[in-house]
Amino acid sequence: MDTFPIETSLHHAMRSLQEVGNHINDLTQQLERLLSKHIQQSFQKALLRKALSWDYSDKENASHWFYESTYLSLPIIYSQYPQHTFHLSIQISLYGAGMCSGQIKNTAPLLHVHFGETPLNHENTFELKQVNNSGEDIYSFEDKILYWPPAIHGCPYQPWLFSTLLEELKSEDDLLIKVISPCLSLLQPPIKGSALVIATNVLDAFFSYSTRSR
Repeated sequence: MDTFPIETSLHHAMRSLQEVGNHINDLTQQLERLLSKHIQQSFQKALLRKALSWDYSDKENASHWFYESTYLSLPIIYSQYPQHTFHLSIQISLYGAGMCSGQIKNTAPLLHVHFGETPLNHENTFELKQVNNSGEDIYSFEDKILYWPPAIHGCPYQPWLFSTLLEELKSEDDLLIKVISPCLSLLQPPIKGSALVIATNVLDAFFSYSTRSR
């Protein structure tokens, strides 16, 4: 059987890696623009405008040859709770613990959306093994959205996270339906227990964690 010379194979691999990097750069710019626009339009009175400034971070893989995850984080300050800063974070996982674990055998890149008091970044990353860790105080809503009890005393907002397959985000409409719209729904009311205000038909498009529900 014919094989490609190693220099040809490496050339194609590096060219593919460059194309992936360009795609992720375009995607993060789209997400920042769309989320900033729709959050400002939807929460003009509920949020403090000065919070709308994005932070970026990347996590290298073990070989230090490429980024296995990239992160965007937007500080969120509710007018009713000006003393608390929350963060809306996007984690794009292309490789490693952010897209698979010992119990979740997934090989497709994922985009995670997280809301909480601590931003996701290269030092504080979401790993899929957390889903099946009995030591994590984590719950699921129909195996589609994960949520944690409130960490701030006296404040009703609970941390939550949902994920979608990166390959399903091919257009601006995909981003609006599968990322922006769920974010806007989940940012509005506090989550009380498992009472999530979001349509079931939207949930069907999300990546399923196949974990326990409580």
